[in-house]
Amino acid sequence: MLPTYFIYCRGTIPYGRYFRSNCSTKSQERTLLKYARKEGLHVKHVFTEIGLGIELERPILCSMLHSIERGEADAILVCDFSRLTRNRMEYVYFYDLLGRGVIKEIRTPYSAYTEKDARKFRREQSARRKKYASYIQRMKKFQMQSQ
Repeated sequence: MLPTYFIYCRGTIPYGRYFRSNCSTKSQERTLLKYARKEGLHVKHVFTEIGLGIELERPILCSMLHSIERGEADAILVCDFSRLTRNRMEYVYFYDLLGRGVIKEIRTPYSAYTEKDARKFRREQSARRKKYASYIQRMKKFQMQSQ
């Protein structure tokens, strides 16, 4: 069975030199709907949110995620992964949703992220944690020898 997509568009409030007009929600929506038609994707709803990336609360995104958890859709179509995430913690959260199968796919016009990618990401993170823990142990040992 083919996935059912929600489109998520997050626009940026004009904020000095960081504003980019190509990030407007209308531009994102047009691009994603055109892409969905071309690829034959079933889009159930378009979610649009305006705000700065530094804002903590994103009620539209939360509403979309609750709808996914209720089974209303099982995939997200977004212009760029950065529209969903603003920091490492959110990035890991979305990969966790992929890994647990809550979301089957997060797709952009340029790439797709699936459960398989989430497993690879999790392995890479585990290897980084081990490498970091080893580094910390070596630093502590070095500090003790230096005293």
